[in-house]
Formats: sequence, C-alpha cells, structure tokens
Amino acid sequence: MASRMPTDDPEGVAADAEALARMARGDESGLAALYDRHATPVYSLALRIVRRPEDAEDVTQQVFT
Repeated sequence: MASRMPTDDPEGVAADAEALARMARGDESGLAALYDRHATPVYSLALRIVRRPEDAEDVTQQVFT
C-alpha cells in the first residue's frame, strides 16, 4: 500500500496555506489550525523514533514552536 503525501489532499493544502497566512498576520488561530491538523502524525512519528511518550510530546511541541 502506497503512503499518502500531504499534497495528495488539495483541500488540506489549501487549509494549511490559509492557516499560514493567518499566522503571518499575527492571528494565533492559524497555528491552532495547523496543530489540530498535524499534531497527531507528528507525535506518532516522534514516538516511533524516540520511543518515549514524554520525549515525543516534547518533540511535537518543539516542532510547532
């Protein structure tokens, strides 16, 4: 089974672009939208790499900081 790339979802790409535009205008809701959309896969990947939930949480926070 082939993995899906983020660019396979044009609506998601557009939503991310809008969220980034809001962040550029200083609107914190943009970051919240990106976090809501991407935090789970970021955390899952981090957990597979570091193998400790506490460390994976730290990595996820650093990614979005």
